Amino acid sequence: MPDEENIAEGAAKPKRKPNAASRILVAAQTFILDAEALQEILDVSYPVLVEKEKEHRAELKDLSNQLKLAPDTPARLTYRDAHKFLGLFARQMRGGFLFRGHLLVALVSRFDVFIAQVARELLSAFPDRLGQRSVKYADAVEFKSVEELKEKFIDEEVDNRMRESHVDQLKFLSSLANVTLGADEPGIFPRFVEVTERRNCQIHSGGNVSPQYRRVCSEHKVKFGVMPQDGKRLNVTVNYFQGARRVLSEMAFKIAQTIVRKTFPASQDLADLHVDMIGIDRLKEHRWNEALMVFDYASNLRAGWTGDESVRRNTAINKAQALVGLGKPDEAMEVINSLDWSASHPRYVMAISLLKREFSEAAKLMPLAGLKEDHYRTWPIFDSFRQTQEFKGAFCTVFGHDFDQSTLGAVSAEIAAIEDTSTALAASDEVITEPKPEESKPLENFEGAKPEATGD
Repeated sequence: MPDEENIAEGAAKPKRKPNAASRILVAAQTFILDAEALQEILDVSYPVLVEKEKEHRAELKDLSNQLKLAPDTPARLTYRDAHKFLGLFARQMRGGFLFRGHLLVALVSRFDVFIAQVARELLSAFPDRLGQRSVKYADAVEFKSVEELKEKFIDEEVDNRMRESHVDQLKFLSSLANVTLGADEPGIFPRFVEVTERRNCQIHSGGNVSPQYRRVCSEHKVKFGVMPQDGKRLNVTVNYFQGARRVLSEMAFKIAQTIVRKTFPASQDLADLHVDMIGIDRLKEHRWNEALMVFDYASNLRAGWTGDESVRRNTAINKAQALVGLGKPDEAMEVINSLDWSASHPRYVMAISLLKREFSEAAKLMPLAGLKEDHYRTWPIFDSFRQTQEFKGAFCTVFGHDFDQSTLGAVSAEIAAIEDTSTALAASDEVITEPKPEESKPLENFEGAKPEATGD
């Protein structure tokens, strides 16, 4: 499909063999999915933990009342029973703290995997950036080829670098790609540093503030209402974890995008596709803030790092849609008005009408848009329009049948495909799950998140 035909869905998928650029983009996508899977675990488990805590608190209150009445009533509770219950309650309270803290450890660990993969791809593509290396003759003859020896040097370099701080790891990637990574994001980089240092506290100081945490956060100007003191517990609330997930996901997305566009310019179309994959998914799920981050990044790319005019128009439409979803229609129109749409394809004009909620005008343009049924069914820009009689009437005119019946048929086909896949997996004893991200909440300020009644 020519670029001009892609409204809000981006460029056609290029078909080529995997290369370093595609593997870096896939590594970022994998981390983002892993982070959302961890979020899903927390979202599912947290209500259960809260309910259990409520039960234990009620039992603790009943125990306290029994003890107060004990002098005047027959004994109904033995010391053994009371001791056993108090131990269970304490373990449950401690378990909640450990569970959430170790999810943060898992989150940062998956980010470490991403960084290592990117470093390995860059060193494999540009082995001269390994610098001077030496090996003893007795060791060299053990290798079957120069390529095998190169892989050994790369593995050693990556392993050594991954033992450094996360700030130093980003400096290393920056030197390999010859581009600034992280430090040029003053709005997010301090929070990234705080998340990674809080993870270190979970591992090395039992989840409590350490001198290193205070020092590193001060060096990178992490904002606190009051700087936490040494030994203070660093809680990982549900809101904090969600904020941490979003920070690290944004970092992974931007690192991959920047490296590919700077270092592998021939793969710029893959980077554009990656933007659409990440951003459109978030529009579909109404995760407006995250979608805005993606398309805002794409709309502010430097000259030479972005695609042709159709890519810029797609990005503008998608960014405007995220702003409309956030209740900022005026800002959305500023984005639209920054481009000249006078000679654009009717489907772009229809998209702008949809952003303005001018559904009657959009319906008139449907016969000229040249879109397929599936586009109207799945593209997020049609979400509200699909519920209107204007849309249903125009759809029937264009395609000759009812939209709701068409959708039921498509859904039935998808369910059948899922059932076939499940049957095949069960037969092979293989289980594959794909996390479904939840609607995101506003990014929480890292200045002392409030615990959500977990009793830590």
